[in-house]
Amino acid sequence: MTSKQLTDFALIDEAGIDGATVLNIGCFYPIDEILFAHRVKRWIAADLGEETVRVAEVAARAALSPDLFRRLEFVVADGTALPFEDGEFDVTVSMSTVDHVPNADGRQRFVAEMARVTRSGGHVVLTVPNRWSRGYAKRKNLVPANEAPEFFEYCFSPRELRRMVRDAGLEVIRFTSTSEIPALAPRPVLPSIARRPALGAWNAIARYFGARMGVLALKR
Repeated sequence: MTSKQLTDFALIDEAGIDGATVLNIGCFYPIDEILFAHRVKRWIAADLGEETVRVAEVAARAALSPDLFRRLEFVVADGTALPFEDGEFDVTVSMSTVDHVPNADGRQRFVAEMARVTRSGGHVVLTVPNRWSRGYAKRKNLVPANEAPEFFEYCFSPRELRRMVRDAGLEVIRFTSTSEIPALAPRPVLPSIARRPALGAWNAIARYFGARMGVLALKR
């Protein structure tokens, strides 16, 4: 949850989801749906696994009031070939899901599809594991690429993530990771009188090495 707070939730908060139509690709346990249902107009949670979608829908229904649950929809969909119209969503998000696509072409199609279904002026949020993090430094993936997608995890470099997003026609407007200290962190974290400049200097370097990283991108 700490990693989600520092990446997923921080980027979604900046994406302008209040009153928006949102697509989330890769729902699993519906933490995001439960947390943000009260803020959106409509939220579609999509996943490739039928059982995953069923479990997510049951969990969300149990956690939310009927009024809030009605804002959600759970669908089975392939992130590399989404069954939605061009520009259908204000915000499209995907947290630690594209890394389970076992080939480079598929991962690029995944991001291109996120861009396609997002309206002009809308935002895309994408988070992935970071190859430059110490924990991932010696491995690009956790299992061979010929294994089932749910057991495959590809680790991106920050440069690779940015390039993939740009190649999808999106403009990166923020990059962050779990190593970035929030500007409103408690004083014991950084008590110096020169706190803000020091914080900026730290984050300028440290954000490239967090285990989980992500981008907020704009579709022009």
